Amino acid sequence: MALTVGIVGLGKMGFLHASLLSTLPGVEVRAVCEPQGSVRRFGGKMLPAIRFVRTVGELKGLDLDAVYVTTPPQSHAAVVRTVLGGGIAAHLFVEKPLAGSAREGEEMVALARAHGGVTMVGYQKRFAVTFRKARDLLRDGAVGEVRSADAYAYSSDFAQAGAHHPQARARGGVLRDLGCHAVDLLLWFFGDVDEVSRAAEGAAETGGILAALTTTSGLSCTLSVSASRAEYRLPEVGMTVTGSRGRLSVNGDRVEVEPQGGGRVVWHRHGLHDHVAFLLAEPEYHREDEHFIQTICSGGRASPDVEDGARVEAVIDRMEDVLPKTA
Repeated sequence: MALTVGIVGLGKMGFLHASLLSTLPGVEVRAVCEPQGSVRRFGGKMLPAIRFVRTVGELKGLDLDAVYVTTPPQSHAAVVRTVLGGGIAAHLFVEKPLAGSAREGEEMVALARAHGGVTMVGYQKRFAVTFRKARDLLRDGAVGEVRSADAYAYSSDFAQAGAHHPQARARGGVLRDLGCHAVDLLLWFFGDVDEVSRAAEGAAETGGILAALTTTSGLSCTLSVSASRAEYRLPEVGMTVTGSRGRLSVNGDRVEVEPQGGGRVVWHRHGLHDHVAFLLAEPEYHREDEHFIQTICSGGRASPDVEDGARVEAVIDRMEDVLPKTA
């Protein structure tokens, strides 16, 4: 018997997940909720075997096992309330960022705990072979004791328009739309954040640094985020980690370790078995959908789940409290 899935929101990510899920064995994309009539008509032509509805409530009674939420982040909390509270599905995948605030994130965690089921948040960078390799190398002591980490997330999306463009606000602002990936990676690599503060005076001009973070283990980190970097035609998320015996750098394409005394080693993603059964967009999107479905079938806990997503929201809220509004 197929595991049945519904999707709320048929934008870019909704189409992507609908396409990838349709390639997974034992999965049936049964329904899509999309309020815009023109998009429903287009979707009906592209995906003729799928039922289209206008409101989330209309998904009730369609015998769905899981729902993907791919709407703008400000709407995620309301959709999750309807899906879980209305008994529409037991399992939930929410595209990043989880919510529009830490308060909404905490609300979704409480709902998920009350209703059970598997939850997951779409931080697909965790499924990139380069970031997985880097995390393994650090755990194996490739650079010795970790002393600091510098993470960044850059794009040119609003290089001319600026951070206050209506589309930038609709996507949750630069920190939630783009910087959330870097925050999630820092939490995944090094654990929870204890302190958040503004970077040193003048750092933004020299290095683009927006925030200084300290983890619960005492590790000092910096985070630089900008959606107005014209030289980044495609979004890029990366990190440099300094240890007692060298330095590691990683982004979506490569991992590089520079030990003290020389002997640099580089791994490119194409050399790290970066293969999936069906390639659409980056391979990590296929891996995260596969992980979600497999976790539902096995009864385990997905990673990252809503609790992980809520931790990202908490850090971003604290950053917004202390940082100037910039992109």
